[in-house]
Amino acid sequence: MTQKNQKLLLHSCCAPCSGAILEQLKAQGEDVLVFFSNSNIAPRSEYDKRLAELRPYCSSLGIPLVEDEYDHDAWLADVARGFENCPERGERCQRCFEFRLKRAALYAQKTGCQLLSTTLASSRWKSLEQVNAAGQKAVEGLCGLQWWEKNWRKGGLQQRRGEIIKEQNFYNQQYCGCEFSLQNSKKMILHPAAKINLGLRVLDLRADGFHNIESLFYPLPILRDELEISLADSFSIEIEGADWPVEKDLCAKAYRLMQQRFGIGPVSIRLKKGIPVGAGLGGGSSDCAATIRALDRLFHLGLSASRQEELAAELGSDCAFFVRNCPQWASGRGDILSDAPDVLRGYEIRVEVPENEKINTAAAYRSFQEPPHRVLPQEGELRSLLALPLEEWRGRVVNDFETVVFPQHPAVEKLKEEFYRQGAVYASMSGSGSAVYGIFKKQGV
Repeated sequence: MTQKNQKLLLHSCCAPCSGAILEQLKAQGEDVLVFFSNSNIAPRSEYDKRLAELRPYCSSLGIPLVEDEYDHDAWLADVARGFENCPERGERCQRCFEFRLKRAALYAQKTGCQLLSTTLASSRWKSLEQVNAAGQKAVEGLCGLQWWEKNWRKGGLQQRRGEIIKEQNFYNQQYCGCEFSLQNSKKMILHPAAKINLGLRVLDLRADGFHNIESLFYPLPILRDELEISLADSFSIEIEGADWPVEKDLCAKAYRLMQQRFGIGPVSIRLKKGIPVGAGLGGGSSDCAATIRALDRLFHLGLSASRQEELAAELGSDCAFFVRNCPQWASGRGDILSDAPDVLRGYEIRVEVPENEKINTAAAYRSFQEPPHRVLPQEGELRSLLALPLEEWRGRVVNDFETVVFPQHPAVEKLKEEFYRQGAVYASMSGSGSAVYGIFKKQGV
């Protein structure tokens, strides 16, 4: 039991994990506030289903419940980026616990609670050590708030947990919550994210017909597709939001490559486009990398991230970037990658795509073949420029494609100017266009 007159904020992940705990706390007369903060859960329908079970159960016990803001994009950016391929109970899970419990701790302090705990510790699939470490970290520096280190698996609670699940007919969850934990034997659901280019210099023409480039690839989780891959009796692919032949889609090409190399069985692929098509945001390449990751898990291939990058690079110049999906320097044709600093912490990115503006990437690249005496950018210069304060990027950090695209597509240039009028610290076209992004200081930062 808690000490007398101590109010407990109980972070809850779902009704099955919470049932026996809440029943016991109610019987002991504890002052409890339930906090549902689970931006990790995807898709949104899964989140809504879990919350819809917890609400009436809390109400039946007379225990108040507060729902935190659902922000899966922030969770992806702060927790999952770079850790997508971590195993369960690995670093991604630790970061996830810290993300959710820190939000719970701040709300607990705001509402005058003295104790913080979580139902996460009730599941045998979770590491009790990881949960407690995240809880202790969450309350650090918060005056008057303590972490209640409680093993909710003892004292008969584990058995009662199973009984309540049957009594209440709670939904039988198949995975922890995030798309990366959805690793059952039949289906994977992923949400491939877009990217932008922070600077893009087009260098010399290569013998293979491509150009060498320099850029900083930066993930953009605010724009995502939805990719579902399931084991099937025969191969099929369905795409919503695109009009090209499905067999030419990079998801289909990724499957054919994996089938050839590893002899995997047939799958059904369903892709719903949320990233604007042909806008320089890398949506197709992101889908390609996500397909490789999903097939690796579905068929238990155990491929390393480096091996997945090698496979992705065979299918497209920037496909390999999306395997790790963290800021990376890109050179070569966009396939030579190395870790880059996160230069946009404290800023937000806004993206718009002008209507009816279609850019032919191949034609844009051909523009750099003539005239033959074009002055080439100095290799390595971009890194030095991006090391400057962001307020000094304007006019220095450039996308070479703007010189080609803006004269023929003035609406794209006007959109960039509009971002600056709105107060952007920096604005640019992404890739070969037509998407334009503006970088703004976050409020309060």
